[in-house]
Amino acid sequence: MKTHPITLSLSRPSDRFDQYPTLEHAHVDPDAISVKSWANAAQTPELLRAVAAIKIMDTRSIATLRRSWTVDLVTAAIDIARARLSAEGRLDDAHLLIADHDGAQQATPTVLAAWKARHIATSCLGRTVFDAGCGIGSDSRELAQFMEVRAIDASASRCWMAEQYASIKTRQAMLHDLDQVCGDVLHMDPARRDRAGNRLHNPATWSPNIELAREAWDAHLDACLMLGPGIDLGQFEVPQHVQLAFCSRNGSLIDTAAWTGAVATFDGPRTAVQLHTGSLRSGDPSQPQGGPAPRVGQFLHLPDPALERAGLLHLEATIHSLWEPAPGLGLLVGDLAADSTWLEPWRIDAVLPPRRKAIAQWLKANDGGPVTIRTRGGAVSEVDRLARTLSGQGGTPTTVFILRLGRKISAFVAQHVPS
Repeated sequence: MKTHPITLSLSRPSDRFDQYPTLEHAHVDPDAISVKSWANAAQTPELLRAVAAIKIMDTRSIATLRRSWTVDLVTAAIDIARARLSAEGRLDDAHLLIADHDGAQQATPTVLAAWKARHIATSCLGRTVFDAGCGIGSDSRELAQFMEVRAIDASASRCWMAEQYASIKTRQAMLHDLDQVCGDVLHMDPARRDRAGNRLHNPATWSPNIELAREAWDAHLDACLMLGPGIDLGQFEVPQHVQLAFCSRNGSLIDTAAWTGAVATFDGPRTAVQLHTGSLRSGDPSQPQGGPAPRVGQFLHLPDPALERAGLLHLEATIHSLWEPAPGLGLLVGDLAADSTWLEPWRIDAVLPPRRKAIAQWLKANDGGPVTIRTRGGAVSEVDRLARTLSGQGGTPTTVFILRLGRKISAFVAQHVPS
């Protein structure tokens, strides 16, 4: 049965400092609360208003709520409020979400879910998608715009939450074997947290684990399998026929998708995707051309993290006549500022020894104010402490790149070049 939730308007945590200081690391097992309690909490306006009115949600405030409502109703209402706050800017209709906080945090951002759904629909329109591990339904919701979705999740409560959010039918189940897949296309986003909400960095501990992904790859299924933003590709070998898409949004890497079968339609084994611009770069991973150390008047270029993780810096380097001053540095240098959404150019104003005194003297002579330190290659530790030490009384915010170029470490004072 479809539940019609009450809209709960809360200020963002930044506006109230932190509305839930005692709950920052609190974990609610969604199945420890009945589906009926989740539904009742979402449909009890007095409770939702009471939760919204509390500026600091501490144990005393929770005890006050429990004088009027049951423990389960209060717990569900607070977690729904936390879920909606965490989903703002990430999920469409976040203000209507009925979900536990962890479920909302783990949910695929709408911009990524929509991109995946459109890509799958391009080659598989009219077919059925099997969404294994649907969570609260953010992927299923977008997939259902184009095709029939059959979804499962190990959590009964999250199955119900997905039905509310995505308007689909679900079934409580855990995917243990590919014979369970009842659809033309498999979409699988493994749970990368344990029951206590802790992150699981080892793919062998995911649910379903990475072995099932390997089986899907070996079977050449039409599939999209999510590997997470921080996946260490050195932990396991990816077959040549599997295409990897590294997805970023506004300068942050947010996920990695592995594509096989009919949905593996990119122009190379690696693809970088900018979800905020819709731009793609595809090709074979390779190293950019090397070149000399940066000089004053030249430009450092910071790459989009998706481009770097995909190993495709060489594509932009070739287009814009750039080079990498040290193998694996991940920064490109050129005589001109590249006009590309994939690169962020910085004009070099000074090249200095990496000594604190030399940098401080330059900053004092050039009206240096607040300092930001950026580093690569393990050139410096305690970055924040160094930035505080160097920050002066001047009016010019300054960025200093401290980079290891081979055996030499240098400091580069640079100014961002607006696009």
